[in-house]
Amino acid sequence: MSKTLRLGLALSLAAVMLPAQALAKTVQLAIVGKAQGGEYWVQVRSAAEAKARTMKDVQFVYQGPRSERDTQGQISIIENLIQKKVDGIALSPVESKALGKTVKKALDAGIKVVTIDSDTDAKDRLSYIGTDNVAAGKAAGETLKKLLGAKKGEVAIMTGPIGAQNLRQRVEGFKKALEGSGLTVLKEQSDLGDKARAVSVAEDTLRSHPNVVAFFADTAIGGPGVAQALKSAKKNGQVVLVGMDVTPALVKLLNDGTVNALIAQRPDKMGELSLQMLYDAATKGAKLSPLVDTGVEVVTKTNVAKFTK
Repeated sequence: MSKTLRLGLALSLAAVMLPAQALAKTVQLAIVGKAQGGEYWVQVRSAAEAKARTMKDVQFVYQGPRSERDTQGQISIIENLIQKKVDGIALSPVESKALGKTVKKALDAGIKVVTIDSDTDAKDRLSYIGTDNVAAGKAAGETLKKLLGAKKGEVAIMTGPIGAQNLRQRVEGFKKALEGSGLTVLKEQSDLGDKARAVSVAEDTLRSHPNVVAFFADTAIGGPGVAQALKSAKKNGQVVLVGMDVTPALVKLLNDGTVNALIAQRPDKMGELSLQMLYDAATKGAKLSPLVDTGVEVVTKTNVAKFTK
């Protein structure tokens, strides 16, 4: 046997004997949130990054549009990930209907797609991992009724970007909880995912509706905006405010009494579970549960410490 042939055979055998880990394909997974920044999405991203560090052969990236109303920006991000032929995408749609075609395009390209935090209208993704948002809205309404006691008047709703399915469901659940309560629920108003707009809308509401006794803010952006308006009007502590999410800004407002209660989601679970489920679907062909409820909990001053460890 020639020297050249012996060398070629040796190299071939070495390749066959390489550990499976060395030959394994890198699994590319992405989370596309509703925004690049924001305290809520920082929690999702941090949990996902920590999870990715424990997983072999996983390359993870978090991306998001400039704001929670940038539908086209989010579509462009997904289109780019399709071009890169990633293995899996976890998406929180800025606009539930508008993202439907893009999700279908990704699925048709063989990419595993799940939704987190908010679902698509078409529900053709492999799984939704997140809050039962109708239940979250109901929890907010029931909490608000307890806080008001026998007090009656008008209740205002500050919602986020129009078109987000999760927010529509929270408003639906909230209104259901207040049926028959004797409270007058005003038509919800949108802050479009912008805190400055939330402040302005809340201030206008307080001026035009002097009988407002409470607000429900269904996003982590709207809550601080309403709180600022209440402080400016010197109505903090007088008008009840129930918000969504447990972010540092909202915890501070809860502790100073401007916010009376928060409805906690589990953004950490959404980040962790979405990565694991995408990995299992992409590498093992695992069949995913179409719905994974990550749960909610009512947070007040008495139990907030366990959410801030």
